[in-house]
Amino acid sequence: MNLNGVEYYYTRDAQGDIIGLFDTNGNDVVSYTYDTWGKLISIDGSLKDTVGVKNPYRYRGYRYDTETGLYYLNARYYNPELGRFINADSLGGKVGELVSHNMFAYCVNNPVNMQDSNGNWPTLTEMWQSAKSAVTGVVNTIKQHLVTAAVTAGVALVAAVGINYVIKHPRTASIISGGASVAKNQSDKVSKGVNGVSKTFPKNPHDFNPIGLKKLEFNTKANGRIIKWLDDTKKALFEWNEDLQYGEHYHITPDGENRIPHPTTENTHILPGDPIPDDFIHLFK
Repeated sequence: MNLNGVEYYYTRDAQGDIIGLFDTNGNDVVSYTYDTWGKLISIDGSLKDTVGVKNPYRYRGYRYDTETGLYYLNARYYNPELGRFINADSLGGKVGELVSHNMFAYCVNNPVNMQDSNGNWPTLTEMWQSAKSAVTGVVNTIKQHLVTAAVTAGVALVAAVGINYVIKHPRTASIISGGASVAKNQSDKVSKGVNGVSKTFPKNPHDFNPIGLKKLEFNTKANGRIIKWLDDTKKALFEWNEDLQYGEHYHITPDGENRIPHPTTENTHILPGDPIPDDFIHLFK
């Protein structure tokens, strides 16, 4: 956020709420607290009456109208006092989901775990997206180990029964051939990573050096260290958070503010080891 030529930076919690702002020296100057439904409880800090009031982004990162006390969610306005939208949903309810038939309901009455950035359809917050991503990673790891075990078993079978048996029994040969193909694909992936062709977000953020961007690092009390990579217009395209509560992660912010989900994990929290999306790979060649 730029106010009177001075840059300020947002601090978010795991659910995407703007809980504060800090200046270019890393000093916390504003802090916000909300209730479960997004009602503003308090604004504190040394610049609460200036920066704190004029900052338009608050609960869940929604744009806040100080005159009406409503949040602008693109398609509709949301009233945090009532926990309801002020105009009806354009889509009807879904059979079997009773709450969906309330055309004014916000996040199907589940504001703790959900958000609705466009006013049309609620989604899980970043915290729950991270949990989903973690579970998906575990499942994929299990699958990989099962494939490895199958290939190993195929090789052991050849050793046990002899190559002549395999040649005479096409079904067995087909199974082993398929396993070998999978093994080759996995080997190619590993080789690609070792040779540096496949780019990933590094564990150490200081090893993350997109071409043409300037690195800006801060230290905040609420969220630990934060690093942003800025273009010539001071727009942050990438961000890294130490996040003392939930762990280190990156964000991609093409417009300098809104975080986009990773195309593979569908999560706005991007973890070390996740591949850099194709749209940005040119910054690392």
